[in-house]
Amino acid sequence: MNNPLSLTNDWKHSKLSTRYITVDDLAKKYNLEDLDFIKIDTDSYEFNVLMSAKNVINFSPVLGIYIEVNFIGNGNETNTFHNIDKTLRTLGFELFDICDINKYSAATLPTPYNHVGFANNIYGRILQGNALYLRDPCTLKDIVWSLPIKDKYKIDIQVANKGCSAESPKCPELSPDKLLKLACLFEIFDMPDQAAEILVTYRSELENLIDVDENLDILTKELTGKDITYNEYISTVTEESLLPGQKFGIVK
Repeated sequence: MNNPLSLTNDWKHSKLSTRYITVDDLAKKYNLEDLDFIKIDTDSYEFNVLMSAKNVINFSPVLGIYIEVNFIGNGNETNTFHNIDKTLRTLGFELFDICDINKYSAATLPTPYNHVGFANNIYGRILQGNALYLRDPCTLKDIVWSLPIKDKYKIDIQVANKGCSAESPKCPELSPDKLLKLACLFEIFDMPDQAAEILVTYRSELENLIDVDENLDILTKELTGKDITYNEYISTVTEESLLPGQKFGIVK
């Protein structure tokens, strides 16, 4: 094999360039100040890269960050999930997903690798993953989303409660263009519900850019796999319609 790194993936102990450039300097050099999304995968240097992007993150403002995180360490290592999560929440981001979880088995009972390469195993503890952070502008509206349903004791149920006890990170004010881009990011990452929340919450701001109802219908069809409009779907939601085995998204 010509490049052993393709097998070992041991970038951390390999000789790399000693030249460094911050993300802020790179954005300034190439006039990229209006960034929308940043993906960081630098094999143990993710936190350093993140810290080097603080200015452009706040200036744009950046809408989302997809970053590799480590779930091991005693908290002193900078590149742990703990430090990255705390930093990104301080910068006004919410954690929406953790993808591509990598598990590594103990040497006392090694398990097969997940692919051709000396990396993650089929079984083991989680060591790494990719964390998806996005803005949540709907927290600015202080809206409590609830379904109009009752349980058997006729008590209101908050199914999707935005007014949780924990205080959400403060999202900066976003322009209509940025709001629409953020809705698109949510759709790209398989969260049509979050995209719909932006369209509904910021309908008046977005109406000059898109047909909000048409796009809500598109998201609903993506969610249900059926030719059904958003309003039709919402009107059919009951205390039983979302349970397993029910007729999901069928108009009665």
